[in-house]
Amino acid sequence: MDLSSVEAGKVAVVKKIDLPPLLRYRLQALNLAEGKRVRVVRIAPFGGVRMFEAEGVRFALRADTARKIFVEVLP
Repeated sequence: MDLSSVEAGKVAVVKKIDLPPLLRYRLQALNLAEGKRVRVVRIAPFGGVRMFEAEGVRFALRADTARKIFVEVLP
């Protein structure tokens, strides 16, 4: 499952990030990396920007970027 498919309020563990190295390093600076937990805070209407939180850091990603981050949703 990709990160863009996770519902608001759910927590997931990042399994794979299929993005260019520069963008992966930027996400690591925001505490988003393989093996880390991420929570979906909010989803904008019409499938737009999504807000996430990883280890206390909140950030937003476009849906097309979130589709390239593969996760496992926690129960």
